[in-house]
Amino acid sequence: MPTITFEPTKHEYFCEGKKLKNVTGILNACGLMQDYKEVSDGERTAAMEKGTHMHTMIALAIEGTLDEEKLDPKLKPYLVAFRKFVAEKKPKFHRTEFIVGTPDDKDHDVGWAGTCDAEATIGKVRGVIDWKSGEKAKWHRVKTYAYRSALPSEVCGRWCVYLGEDGNYKFEEHEDESDHAAWDACLALTEWRARRS
Repeated sequence: MPTITFEPTKHEYFCEGKKLKNVTGILNACGLMQDYKEVSDGERTAAMEKGTHMHTMIALAIEGTLDEEKLDPKLKPYLVAFRKFVAEKKPKFHRTEFIVGTPDDKDHDVGWAGTCDAEATIGKVRGVIDWKSGEKAKWHRVKTYAYRSALPSEVCGRWCVYLGEDGNYKFEEHEDESDHAAWDACLALTEWRARRS
């Protein structure tokens, strides 16, 4: 399979020189992320930066290389919440912060990619995890479906873990297979727009 690369400055994905659509961009362009319409650019940038730092912290914690003495105090409650999740759900992590995607989707002429937060086994189910520091939104389940759809069939679970500022977490399992139809519709609309631009 061709290699997908990521350019972090502009948050862009490429495959053999071809720019790919990113998952969040597709969901936003298709109107699924309406929750953020009223958010100012400054608030959005701050939220994205916090999310990036939190994801890096979690990846380092999973790898066992996190230096807590250098950790921003504002991130510590999320680390507490993450550790509670690990203690209670006992995930076996296989990898973190890895690129998934399909440079040439078999059903749509849309190449897309994204960065999956983690792949883990919880109980007897292997699946994808999406870490969140904000409120629950309907589009989160479509995002986890997109990531799972690019992985082998044995990766069948989809979960969102909402890490709170209070040091607690909420665990949500995504089991509704109609999320497939939502993601498929997003790809179809993206393809339709591209052909008519």
